[in-house]
Order: sequence, then C-alpha cells, then structure tokens
Amino acid sequence: FYPIGWFWLGGRLGALLGIPGWEVYQPWALISIAVAGCILVPLWQRLTSSLPVATAIALVTTAITLTIAAEEPYSAVIAMGLPTVAVLSARAFRGSWLSTLGVTLYLGISATFYTLFTGAAALTVVSLIALFTALYEHTWRPIVRLAVMAAGSIAIALIAWGPYVWAVMHSPVPLQTTAQHYLPEEGTQIPVPFLSFSIVGFLCLMGLIYMVIRLNDQEVRALGISLIGSYLWIVVSMVATLAGTTLLSFRLEIIVVLLFATAGVLALAEVRLLGVHRLYPARFSHTTNKQITAVLGIILALAGVFYAQQIPEANEDAIDHAYSDTDGYGERADRFTSDSAHYYLDIHNFIQDQGYTPDGTVVLTDEKIFMSYYPYWGFNAFTSHYANPLGEFSTRNEQIETWANDSWDMKPDEFRKALDSAAWRSPDVMIFRGDLENKDDGFKLHLAEDIYPNQPNIRYRAVFFNADVFDKGWKLKQTGPFVTAVRTK
Repeated sequence: FYPIGWFWLGGRLGALLGIPGWEVYQPWALISIAVAGCILVPLWQRLTSSLPVATAIALVTTAITLTIAAEEPYSAVIAMGLPTVAVLSARAFRGSWLSTLGVTLYLGISATFYTLFTGAAALTVVSLIALFTALYEHTWRPIVRLAVMAAGSIAIALIAWGPYVWAVMHSPVPLQTTAQHYLPEEGTQIPVPFLSFSIVGFLCLMGLIYMVIRLNDQEVRALGISLIGSYLWIVVSMVATLAGTTLLSFRLEIIVVLLFATAGVLALAEVRLLGVHRLYPARFSHTTNKQITAVLGIILALAGVFYAQQIPEANEDAIDHAYSDTDGYGERADRFTSDSAHYYLDIHNFIQDQGYTPDGTVVLTDEKIFMSYYPYWGFNAFTSHYANPLGEFSTRNEQIETWANDSWDMKPDEFRKALDSAAWRSPDVMIFRGDLENKDDGFKLHLAEDIYPNQPNIRYRAVFFNADVFDKGWKLKQTGPFVTAVRTK
C-alpha cells in the first residue's frame, strides 16, 4: 500500500538539502500538499472556465485535506485530485484525448504513491463512469478509452512496481500479508458529511442538492457516480469483515467529503452565475443583486478563514506529539526531558565504532523509532500489517522465538551457528531491553501478533534471549535501558 514514489521524492529533497529523512518528512509533507493544491487551480480553471471557482475548489480541497488526512500526506495528495479525475473521466469518455491523458497520468502516478486510492479511483470512479457512459450512449468507445488508460497507467506504475512484481513472480515462498486487517471505528460507519453541522457540512449538503438537480449534466453526474462507487466500496468493505478482512474503507472518508464539497463549491458558483435577480426579478435590481453577491462572497470568505483557523485544533494530538516526542538528535521541541530515544545516537555510534555502516548491516530490534532515524536493514518488520508480503514476517517471527527459546540451552558457538543456519542473512546487531549487571532475566525483545478484528489490532509479547550466549563473538554495551550486541568481525 505504500509504494516508493512519495518517499523517494522526499528522500531526494533530503539529499539535496543535506538533512536526514526523518527530518525532511514534515517539510516535504507540507510542500507536496501545497503543490497538489496549486496544481488543482489550472486544472479546474480549464474545467470550469473560471479562475475564482478553480481557486475556491483548490482552497477548500486543501483545507479539508489538512483537517482530515494530514497524517498521511502520501495518500492525501492523491485524494485531492480525485474529484478532478471524475470530471476529466466524463470528458475523456465523451471523446477528449487530452482528458484521457490526464486520467492516465493520474492513475499511473497515484499507483507509485498510494495503492489503495489508485484501486478506488480505477474501480469506483474511472471504470464506473466508463461503464455508465457506454451503457447510456450505447457505444463501446468509452471501454476502448478505458483500456488505453489502463495500459498507459500500468506502464507508469511499473516504474515503482516492476521490481516487486518480478520478485513476486519468482518468489519460492508464498506471500504473507495482513495489511487489510484493520478495522477502526470509522471503518464500521458510513460517512454522511452533509449531515454535519459545520461549514463543510453545509458545502456537502449543497453538493448533494446540486448533484440531484443537475443529474443530466454529464460532468456533475460523474461526481455522483464517483460517490456511488465510493459508498459501494465502503459497504463491500463492511461485508468483507465476515470473510476476515476489509477493504480499508475508513480511508475513503476523505474522498467522499472532497467529492461532496467540490460539488458544493460548483453549486455556489452556479448560484452566482444565475444571479439573485433571476430568482427574484421583481424585487431586486441589478445593483442590489451585486450587493447581495458581495455580501455572500464576504460571508463565504470569512467562513473559509474560520474553518482554516480550526485546522490546528483538528490536528491537536499530532501537534502535541510533535512537540513532546524525542527527535533524531535526542531532543524534545518543548525542551522537557527526552525519553529513552535520546540513547539512540549513542547506540548508533557504538555500532559504527565496531566497523558497521547502516547500508551494510542487519539489525534485529523492536525499537522501530531507532530504525526510523537510522536506515539499517531490519531483520524483520515490526508488525505484519506494514511488512513486505515477500518478507516472510510470520516465519521470521517464529525464527526469532526459536532462537530466543533455544538460546537457554546453547553455548555461544552453538548460538552463532543457529543464527547463521537461518534461511535469511542473520543479524549483525541486536538491540534489547536488559541489564548487563543482572543477566539472569535475559535480554528482552517484543514480537507483534495480528489480533484482527480487535482494535488495537496488534498484541505484543516478550521473548527473552539467554545473555550468556553473547559472551563470545559479540561486543556488548549498556546504553540506558538498552543492551546492544554487535558481532565482532
């Protein structure tokens, strides 16, 4: 679900600026969301022939995205473009090759950024609009254009997906994945944003009314078809729970809200184009109409400012976490005492002092934040939900537990042989919780287990390694609560 695209580009920015990946993450998130919002302006200006309307859609889209989906910028930038793609698809299937190219580029690039939204866009938006257009107009041309889009977007997607697809085709072991085993509260509810008593709720309600009234307009109808497809995905995801999985429908909330809100902006724009004087020709003069329009414009602008000012409040927990979490330099932004993560730099330096570098070292640890700051090769992922399906997560977990249990009956040489006899490259470094002054309890490591459909969907259990097996062939160091074991070369 998390291909290389967004992260690779952020990595290039980090390399250009000379700062580590964890530090460039937030700036890159802000930049990419801002760029996505800016791209929407010329696209919607082309679609609506109005710069004010295009700007309004881009601003509304960006504000909603920052409120609902800021924690996943790599998916947010794809969601922001989905209403545009719905309208482009309507034009493409009516004969526009330029729109066909636009949809193809979107699907191809989105497949290198965030797989779930690519699937949702392809199946519930583009394909559904193509099918409806073909049935409505009694022609196969939309299906032909859909095939062209599929071929072009797959070619782009293979830039990121090619190596993985090749590896899957030649893998001697079955895939292991639980990526869809996640069912938060939002995944058990159907989103109805137009019932929310808020500015966005008002926009979504306007959008719903507008889509019903303007159902005969093909482009407006495309937004409606996209919403129907999104709701179908959500319902099917709920039903899929009975089969022990989901379609991660809670992620589609941002898509549903953006589709409704975009239609709402178009509705307000159409009211402005029709003019108040057309609704009440006997009561309002042209001058009065302009004044009323100005008042409505001011109210809407201030409403937008009011909504934007609440974005930090919507992200309050994440902002608090950003200030209170220990960063890669061992410091907290609020200047309070750092947690145990401030020892990570010392551990990293100790590993390097033994002649190991991140790009050539395999580390076994349950300290996932350590691996976020320092790009070593991990022996295993931290949870099955984020593990590469080719990584044999469950099998590796079983191997780790076997090493831990057997270590209590082994001597150091036997333990090293057991490590080297595994099906994968064995760890060069192990980072535990433990105490070198009191080895009787052993060195502790946590393993994650999938317990879907529970929420939280992960259960951790501890395994303990016999400390004596590290007496020979390993260099040990106590750093705060951590014991780092590094193989001697």
